[in-house]
Amino acid sequence: MFRMTSSPLCSLLVVLLAVTAAGCKRDTTFDPTPVVIPDPTTVVVEGSIMPNGAFTHPFLTFSFGTVQATLVALEPDPEAIVGLALGTWNGASCQVIIADDRATQGVVVTGRVASAGSLCVRVYDANGGLPGAVSFSIQLVHP
Repeated sequence: MFRMTSSPLCSLLVVLLAVTAAGCKRDTTFDPTPVVIPDPTTVVVEGSIMPNGAFTHPFLTFSFGTVQATLVALEPDPEAIVGLALGTWNGASCQVIIADDRATQGVVVTGRVASAGSLCVRVYDANGGLPGAVSFSIQLVHP
């Protein structure tokens, strides 16, 4: 037969545990802070490049999200082949991250950013094949 004995120390621990448990309040309400995703910014960038040339436009993102550059227009020849790239801006140059070296009018380059930062869009004569100056228009959408 088993016999249970109680020591004063054991009794004290049981009382302390009961008092501690009684003093705990369980809060089951959950009030999450909603994540606010700001509306994207849309900018039109226009310029021109010469054969073997390039044009870089730095810009800032203010949040995480999708960055999209669309080559809206190429003049005088919409079928001209240029490079279109997105990258990070270090204050002096564009470190290309995503590029399409065979972009024509209507091509879209898309990337994602994890936080606010300095980025850039770049248009360039990727293959040295431009016969003369080419004017362009880019629609840039970013957070």
